[in-house]
Amino acid sequence: MSEILERKLITVPQNGQICIGKAYAGRDILIEYLEDGMILISRGSFIPDRQAIFHTDKALKQLDEFNEYLKDSNPDHSPSLEEIGRERSKNR
Repeated sequence: MSEILERKLITVPQNGQICIGKAYAGRDILIEYLEDGMILISRGSFIPDRQAIFHTDKALKQLDEFNEYLKDSNPDHSPSLEEIGRERSKNR
């Protein structure tokens, strides 16, 4: 377990909201309510369920393979928007 750097005793107001400080503003946090009445707050990065499929080993491998394909296909030429539009029009 981590070392305690600071302890604060607060009374939770009637609206049930507490402030954990500006250091956490805009950050993702995980709040865990433990059986013994403890509340554990952890900061970190969290993946929404609907995006979890993109973070699997299989998906990451496919992305790496695609990036390699792009690099090998024509590394000196990036198509312009006009070229992409013409290609798409031909394939319709």
